[in-house]
Amino acid sequence: MAAVPYPTFRNAPTSTPECRSLPAVGRVRIHPLTCPGSIITTPTKTNEQNVAAAFDISSTSDAHDKAVTYEQVLQRCIQQSQIPTPPIDTSKESAKERKKLMKQSVALASSYLSIGLGLDVSVVDVEMVISVKDVMDSDGCVACGFLDAGCAFIVLEVDEKNKDNGGLEKVLEAIEIMRLPRERIVLHFLSMGDLEPLLQNDSKEGKEISSKAGTISVFCSSAPESCKDIIIKMKNCWSDEKVRLVVQLANYSSDEKNTSSNREKKSTPQELSETVSKLSKSMGEDNGSISLVDPTAEELGL
Repeated sequence: MAAVPYPTFRNAPTSTPECRSLPAVGRVRIHPLTCPGSIITTPTKTNEQNVAAAFDISSTSDAHDKAVTYEQVLQRCIQQSQIPTPPIDTSKESAKERKKLMKQSVALASSYLSIGLGLDVSVVDVEMVISVKDVMDSDGCVACGFLDAGCAFIVLEVDEKNKDNGGLEKVLEAIEIMRLPRERIVLHFLSMGDLEPLLQNDSKEGKEISSKAGTISVFCSSAPESCKDIIIKMKNCWSDEKVRLVVQLANYSSDEKNTSSNREKKSTPQELSETVSKLSKSMGEDNGSISLVDPTAEELGL
């Protein structure tokens, strides 16, 4: 249902002793470089064995300490991308090594999701935010690895203030490198100002992004009325395309680098619920979703 928001974990942990239920809505978005993950999940024997197998180490080793971080998943994917492929290299040795590294990447990504984040991808649709640079450096392998590990979507962020690692041109280039189905790609705009020029009927870029990404997401930092306006424009622009819409809200007004518990809240949970309900009606049932950045369980209605 569109009226049920889902959490985006940017700086807040995915679960804490006080609250284990945030991912219970069935969908989450993860910023792996800043999200501290789960602080209550411990590795199981099966998880340890999976990671041990990925590194060709004994299952009795302390696999939890050896890896299960996003950075280590990325490095293994970069190693995978550096193995020559046909027609440059058709040797069986290279093919075998690339396949080995691919399996290791997927095993590490699976362990990062289950151990590091405490997420069960069989019941939660995980959206993984990956930077354009990481996609480029790994030749798209990091995106494929997380999808193979059970993630539902790969999110690329558009930030025109950082054109080298977030400009629309670079993001579209990264999409070509990933070679993923359109339905698995989310294009997230960090500001409405970056998105609005693309919502004109004669915008070639607007048509291009709707052909390459199945979901368009935008962070809305202003009043609900402005969010409703952007929703209407998005629906009108892509009325002939099967594009899902996501509006991302943050219920705080202080520095993004602070933890959610230290931030000044802009509205009460009841007021936030009313805002979400109004925006959901503007969006229309089954046309899209609303995501809350680093929410509390009460703000999600849990």
